[in-house]
Formats: sequence, structure tokens, C-alpha cells
Amino acid sequence: MASKELHDPEGKQAAAKGPTAAEKARVGAARGLDSRSQEAIGRALKVHYDDLVRAAVPDKFMELLDRLEATEQSGNSQSGADESD
Repeated sequence: MASKELHDPEGKQAAAKGPTAAEKARVGAARGLDSRSQEAIGRALKVHYDDLVRAAVPDKFMELLDRLEATEQSGNSQSGADESD
């Protein structure tokens, strides 16, 4: 914005051209999207990511998750024993 002010300190060029597409988009975003637009975006995102959600978790990740869970459970059982002493 500062460079624009240096070249056009009074903003005459911007006023003569009208709002840009980016400025219109910012104003629209500030007002929020209507429910139809939000629903359309939600449906498109769901379609786009649905196959990713249904994809199988790789065996290596499952092994890591099992190890993490075992570590957490052994940590919880140890802290429970410490509290009873």
C-alpha cells in the first residue's frame, strides 16, 4: 500500500478505475458467503477429499500408532502406580 501512496498519494488512479477483482473478493469475504455458496464449497471439498478419507492407512503408520498407544498406556499405568504410593 505504501508504494501505491508514493505513486498516487491521493488515490486518484484507483478511484478512476473502480475496484479490482481482488478488492471485490476481499469485500465479499468480509461480508461472508451466503449459505448456497458455503454448501457448494463444502460439497466440492467432500468430493475432492472423499477418496483420501476412504483410503487405507499404510501398515507402517498403523505400527507407529500401536507403538505410541502402548507407550502412552504404559506411561499412564506407571503414573497411576506412583500416585498410590
